[in-house]
Amino acid sequence: ARKNLRYSFAPAHKRHLATTMSDDEAKTKEVGEVENAPAEEDKASTSAEEDKASTSAEEDKASTSAEGAKKVMPKDVDQLSTPDFHMGRMPTPTKPDGTKMTRDELTKLRVVKKHKPERDSLELTEGETLYLRNKDGMGWAEGEKEDGEIGWFPLDKVEPIYDNPIGDVGTVPEKSALDHFINEAKSKKPSKSIASRLRAETEDSKLRRRDSLQCLLETRPLREQLVDKKILASEEATSTMLAAQKRLEKTQKKKKKTTADVVLGRIEKGEAPELQFPDIPEDDFDTAVLTLTELPLKKQMYHLSSYEDVVSGSTILHHVQSDKTFQRVFKDKDPKAVCQELVARNVIVEASAVKTSFATKYLYQVQLGLTEYSVVNIDKVWAHPPRDAYDVALALARELIDTVRNSLPNPADVRGTPAQYRLGLHLAELQKITLVGLSPLKEHYVWLNIFTSMVLYTHMKFNPPMSMIDRKYLNENCFLRIGNETLNLIDIEQKALQAASKSNWQVYFCMSDCTITSPATYLWTEEDYDRTRTHAVRYFLTKHTKLDACNYTVTLPKLCQRIWKDLELDNKNDLLELIVPMLPGDVRDEYEKARTVGRFDVKFDNSSHDPLYAFEEEAVLSPR
Repeated sequence: ARKNLRYSFAPAHKRHLATTMSDDEAKTKEVGEVENAPAEEDKASTSAEEDKASTSAEEDKASTSAEGAKKVMPKDVDQLSTPDFHMGRMPTPTKPDGTKMTRDELTKLRVVKKHKPERDSLELTEGETLYLRNKDGMGWAEGEKEDGEIGWFPLDKVEPIYDNPIGDVGTVPEKSALDHFINEAKSKKPSKSIASRLRAETEDSKLRRRDSLQCLLETRPLREQLVDKKILASEEATSTMLAAQKRLEKTQKKKKKTTADVVLGRIEKGEAPELQFPDIPEDDFDTAVLTLTELPLKKQMYHLSSYEDVVSGSTILHHVQSDKTFQRVFKDKDPKAVCQELVARNVIVEASAVKTSFATKYLYQVQLGLTEYSVVNIDKVWAHPPRDAYDVALALARELIDTVRNSLPNPADVRGTPAQYRLGLHLAELQKITLVGLSPLKEHYVWLNIFTSMVLYTHMKFNPPMSMIDRKYLNENCFLRIGNETLNLIDIEQKALQAASKSNWQVYFCMSDCTITSPATYLWTEEDYDRTRTHAVRYFLTKHTKLDACNYTVTLPKLCQRIWKDLELDNKNDLLELIVPMLPGDVRDEYEKARTVGRFDVKFDNSSHDPLYAFEEEAVLSPR
């Protein structure tokens, strides 16, 4: 019964091969199997196994067929899978219709690991190709080599060759569908969308056209091709066309000059305007000019273009003739000559192009009413000799501080009023000032007051900057014409900070951006500069410095971080040595007491761009 059970579970080709073995081969096989028993088996069971082997052999001999053929089966089914067992050839595989399969229809295999032949098994060399004929279900298969040799081999030495990996998912040991998809994704290019394919095709067509055009131009000059195709009649026509193209390119590259460019060009060249009425004082001239802001501005068409906030030359001429202020200032002067004076001094500007002559048919803009980032002190060209630079800067700063203080809490209310226009006209005097002959200290006071005037006027004429980007744009694009230079706010600040040093670090507190985290706005005079500077430093530090003796931290305003970097101090404790003496007495005592125990950590507060207009008279212990 045990023999029959083993025989029934053996693969078909093994059972077939077992029946073909002779008696001598069976006896030899039995002896070999006994001798090659595993070492891990118990030695005590060796004799019993030999008895069983002999008994099994006798039973097998007794069960031979009637024809006299001896059938000998191995002792154990595991022995059927060993290459030592004799292997015969299985029938050629057939199709479902019963016809035999050709070699091309068999599954192709690739040898991945060489195999040393044992008895009837095939010798396998790594990389060679086999054709699968049959499988025994026990890890062995029958295959055919390229040279026609047929034999058995272990399946773990080969791998299938797939034409379509996805179609054979799951047939390869230790391979999953995910592995096949990953391999396919690595080997294939990702599919392109319709848009990307269209772009690629467009680029390819462009490249082909460019290559063909380049090839054509290399073989024949462009002029000859144009002449042959009757696009150009002759070489002369071609030259004319090229000249026209050059003129067009030159016109396109040429930037249209603005009013500020023209006026500054005249000032830089020293071309003074032709004054027809030099005896009229600047203040009286400003009073008459302010009446031009009352003219009705509207949108009009001129030379097929539309212009906003313009007024015709005839309206200006009528205003000059009828306005009482103009009549009082210019008395019996010719109205057209007065209008020409306004054009020469840049008070009114022709809208379509900068022209130096007045005509009633032109459309004009009043320079006072223009609100664009540019040179802010060319609302008129200053024609008379200037006063001392120190006196001019001090007077402008005082006038602007008074105007803004009177308009609080909302300085924007001044925008578009006669007060703002008059300040713009007064700033024009900076065009003619000179710093030659001034002492270094006086020159420093001039730059401080000019900086204060520029900040207040730009906040008044435009909206106060509410972010870092707005502030940077305003500081870089608003200019003042000062003497022979055109400077923006950053340039003016740098000139004022030329006096800064480790011994004069307080100068950083003399300039205000009119924000919550910047110092107050002061008027800088030669008489009380030192006292005002000390007050500015102490007032600002008292308000913005926070000392935490428990945690040994000092929080300083953002301005102190700039001082630390600009002066290139070694560490933050060196900065504290400068700052602490300017703090109130109780804060100094608390700092000195805690300093004997531990070391303070310096932090810097965040800056804010919210506008705040604080002036010295509103501060406690103001020097004035």
